[in-house]
Amino acid sequence: MATLIDMPKLSDTMTVGTLVKWLKNEGDPVESGDMIAEVETDKATMEVECFEDGVLIKQYCGAGDEVAVGGAIAAIGEAGEEAPAVDNAPAAVPAAEEASIPEPTPAPAAPAPAAPAPAATPAPAAPATVATGGRIKASPVAKKIAAEKGIDLSTIQGSGPGGRIVKEDVLNATPGTTAPAAGGAPAVTAAPAATLEALDIPVSNMRKSIAKALVASKTQAPHFYLQMEVDGAPLAKLRAELNAKLADLPKEHGGTKFTVNDLTLKAAAEAVRRVPAINRSW
Repeated sequence: MATLIDMPKLSDTMTVGTLVKWLKNEGDPVESGDMIAEVETDKATMEVECFEDGVLIKQYCGAGDEVAVGGAIAAIGEAGEEAPAVDNAPAAVPAAEEASIPEPTPAPAAPAPAAPAPAATPAPAAPATVATGGRIKASPVAKKIAAEKGIDLSTIQGSGPGGRIVKEDVLNATPGTTAPAAGGAPAVTAAPAATLEALDIPVSNMRKSIAKALVASKTQAPHFYLQMEVDGAPLAKLRAELNAKLADLPKEHGGTKFTVNDLTLKAAAEAVRRVPAINRSW
């Protein structure tokens, strides 16, 4: 009669094991003490020992399959013997681990367009405050943004001191404040925003166990945070060098300076690009 080899419980916290590879093939003779497979637990990769003499007549799972503790992985019997049938369903995943992703709800059909209403005549914008000599009072940043977006500063009411136009005024400019394109230049169409896709990458049982422990420690234990001081002199030197190069650019491209925050964000983004694993969630 064939003997079943079950997925052993190799640690106190182990509930499932992943079969890494078979060390014996179906039809191979085996003896008590032979290692027939390698199994990955939540802590390490270990070998599964056979305690029967005979022939490996059946492998119930393949490399990479997860089997619950106690589930059959192989059968040992006599040559030509028929292996018993087992119900080796995939290892059940706890509900907490299954991230249920709601199905997108289809958008309702758009109603039939109604008869077009008469176009409303926009109220004339309050004129911008003009300094002596006919020059519009606006900050350099506001002028730069207005030039990039083609917004006529004379149609914007400034909210700064003395009616000066500031950055927020230009960013909040309503439609209809753009100046006509000069020389019939073609309208510039904004490029579509790049879309990023999340990837589900299989990880080892050890990584899963570590992730569970870290999530539990974050959600179930009080935290305190440590701070440290670092030498920012190299960063300040780099910032000064970059800003010096910006100062040499033509006037229409100037008006911008790098901040420490800009460089910190750049470093963080570069770290995520080089080590994508740190930009993951569990």
